[in-house]
Amino acid sequence: MNIALLTYSGLPNLVENERRLISLFAAQSVTAKAVIWNDPEVDWATFDALIFRSTWDYFHQPDLFEQWLHERIADQTKAFNAIHTVLKNMHKHYLRDLAAAGVAIVPTYFYRLDAFLTLSSLPISGKCIIKPAISGGAYLTSLFEHQQLAEVQQRMRDLDAHSDWLIQPFLPEIQTSGEVSLIFFNKKYQYAILKMPKKGDFRVQSQFDGQYSPYQPTAETLESVEKILSLYPENLLYARVDGIIIQGQFLLMEVELIEPDLFFNLFDGSDQNFVDTFIELC
Repeated sequence: MNIALLTYSGLPNLVENERRLISLFAAQSVTAKAVIWNDPEVDWATFDALIFRSTWDYFHQPDLFEQWLHERIADQTKAFNAIHTVLKNMHKHYLRDLAAAGVAIVPTYFYRLDAFLTLSSLPISGKCIIKPAISGGAYLTSLFEHQQLAEVQQRMRDLDAHSDWLIQPFLPEIQTSGEVSLIFFNKKYQYAILKMPKKGDFRVQSQFDGQYSPYQPTAETLESVEKILSLYPENLLYARVDGIIIQGQFLLMEVELIEPDLFFNLFDGSDQNFVDTFIELC
């Protein structure tokens, strides 16, 4: 079997903590190689399957990425996670569907720039977070005061007149309790981490000096997240579910099904379990 571990031009050899996947796959008689998803020289027919890993530029060119995904559908390419899953997951308005299904999410206003939004129509007061509906790594994510809405709207229009956005109340617990991420392979719980922002910031990503450490979720948190994943009928090689816990309740922030960091460096044997799960699903 030949598989492509999909990445982007900024990481042509994968992120460091995932490079060992190639030798681990080789031990299972699977030839794996890092492949840049939009490399025009690639013959996709030579691969039996694709695994989305560090395609960390797709939100800078979502139309091209979506076109590429549809081409792979036309090619009947097998992918993990499935291409239809990726297409739906890349636009964060999927959170609205999960909320309608009873999932407790961080309070969110789903905003389309072609809609007229006023302060009175925004059911949020105080500090707010705005982020693009197609994004990653806190791309264009901003913290603003409620009364700055008109100014922020114009700035968002200047950046991308066709994008959709999410507006959420700023939750101070992110600075005191952090964000938790639970990782699953084939919907089976593996491990979790706690992500803490640096002092004075609200972004937990490592490029903003966020700190990561292993985390032990409560039985109640684990049950809540398992119920979220049960809403996905398809197979999922991997899923990372991010959220914040307020007064003991897990509030969903994102279900990461495209290219999440899986933090193999923090958990011995996790990359081997990832490979074993892939073999099982094949």
